[in-house]
Amino acid sequence: NPLTDYQRLFLKKNLKKEIKEFNSENKLIGTYSLMRKGKRLDRAIKMLINLPINYSLVIGGKGPEENRLKKLVENLNLGSRVKFIGWINEEIKAHFFDSISLFVMTSEADTQSLVFLESLIYCKPVISVPNPVFKEIYPEGICAIYAKEANSLSLANEIISFKKNKLSYNKSSQYILEKEKSYSYA
Repeated sequence: NPLTDYQRLFLKKNLKKEIKEFNSENKLIGTYSLMRKGKRLDRAIKMLINLPINYSLVIGGKGPEENRLKKLVENLNLGSRVKFIGWINEEIKAHFFDSISLFVMTSEADTQSLVFLESLIYCKPVISVPNPVFKEIYPEGICAIYAKEANSLSLANEIISFKKNKLSYNKSSQYILEKEKSYSYA
């Protein structure tokens, strides 16, 4: 995904940022996408079953699967821990990323996910299901942590074991800026 001038500037500022601790009492996990079957947002909801009660999930997006996902939350009795916020436009995107502790990617079928890149630009650690395309574009330990398996339990295990020193804003921002240069041409 090509970066805008604003995103390039944001990444350059990230090189000087301090990493925030992921140790607050209440941990807010975020995800957003078009709500359709292939995005597998049900994994993010089901992972809460395997996380301590102080972990919550905010889901952005709209789509044909929205009612089914809301019903899943209701059936799993997770209504107090999951919030649906609708589509995230450019005006509320910064607030969304400021409010979450980390970002979860649940689809193993995506290729060049814009929200993955946006998460890195906003300095949010990304935990993702294994996806060979993501692993090539966003290497493990630099840009993301990948669950061992594409399921909710594996995602939950990576979130529980996540420590700030596993990822660095500086490393991921530098990596994205260098990668973009390699794709530039006259």
